[in-house]
Amino acid sequence: MSNQTPSAATTPMKTIVVCYDYGYVNGGAAKVAILGALGLAARGYRVIYFAPVGPMDERLTAAGIETICLDQQDLAGASSPLRGALRGIWNVDAARRLTSLLGGLDAKSTVIYQHGWSKAMSPSCQRAIAKSGIPSLYYMHEYFAACPNGAFFDYPAGKNCERAPMSLACITRNCDARALHHKAFRVARHGALNSFGKFDKALRHIIYISELQLRVMRPWLPDDVEPQYAPNPIDVADDGPAPIADDAPFLFVGRFSREKGAFLAAEAAGRVNAPMQFVGDGELMDALKVAAPAAEFTGWVAPQRATELMRHARALVFPSLWYECQPLTVLEALANGVPIIVSDNCAGAEFVTDGETGLHVASQNVDSLAAAMGRLMDNDKARSLGKSAYDRYWAAPHTLDRHVDVVERALGNAITS
Repeated sequence: MSNQTPSAATTPMKTIVVCYDYGYVNGGAAKVAILGALGLAARGYRVIYFAPVGPMDERLTAAGIETICLDQQDLAGASSPLRGALRGIWNVDAARRLTSLLGGLDAKSTVIYQHGWSKAMSPSCQRAIAKSGIPSLYYMHEYFAACPNGAFFDYPAGKNCERAPMSLACITRNCDARALHHKAFRVARHGALNSFGKFDKALRHIIYISELQLRVMRPWLPDDVEPQYAPNPIDVADDGPAPIADDAPFLFVGRFSREKGAFLAAEAAGRVNAPMQFVGDGELMDALKVAAPAAEFTGWVAPQRATELMRHARALVFPSLWYECQPLTVLEALANGVPIIVSDNCAGAEFVTDGETGLHVASQNVDSLAAAMGRLMDNDKARSLGKSAYDRYWAAPHTLDRHVDVVERALGNAITS
């Protein structure tokens, strides 16, 4: 694979169609999709952004990007569960609109850049892409390309799932985070993805975002897939390493759900009598407040406020139970010179050097987590690791330009191979 980055002037690639469920930022995947579209447009390509769910981010049109929004609801916002399930398995209107769009483009100079389809686009759009004859690049934010629940995680059991996707053992196991009928929907959708959607037949060029993700996915990808690593971009200022105060709290940022490990953080903090701050929300909020009565809960806060809280923290606690692919919060902590205590079961551990920029802990082991938090109660130790984290991050920051360099090269490879 070539290491040279093509440009609008040297590659046959002229038009890039970005496809994602959402046209606005509502999470990490949307942020990456929109920032990537903006970065590609800035390099002179014609960029079209296709999304079933709006509104569209105003930055897209301001950058001259053509936007196509279907003004649909995502699965959670459907008028009825049945309507949501049917559209989630096969979104007829989205496929029709995407087919019309792709049919009017030159297949020799166009490439499709896919991000996510599981919340609105559905397998029907994969069929439209496969039938178009236009090459495509798939950005793996999670594991939906192989796993029906997108996580290789058995939520009721609270542990990684080792079952072969869509095997009898997989189909008959209720691994869903919510209920059995949700698992049935996911199985039906995944069956449609590869049978009618032809997703596995068209999947040739992918971007992965951590070595853990590639290791988990590799057995289930076609043999001739070309994987390319890309660092997720983050928007962070270089304000120097955070000044860790003597009374600084440990910080947890994220959704309060079982797989994120918030309860482990609460129990470990209690064992070492450490101050704890929780930023986020979720279905376990009330139970978490009971488990950690002395902790501070802020709810979700604006990005600027989240950065302020990060810079006033002793360390970020990231005890994720699942194969999390490339957590942006970990990168943001590194950039701000805040040490990270991270589970060895998630890809966040790839970005944290144990004993130098943070501490690795055994997954789902509260003793290991409490011991690490106890070590970072030492102010000098916390500051030393934080300074190293800052220095390591800014030696090779996850900038948008660095991200777009990789994406541009991968898109160019897709259109020329």
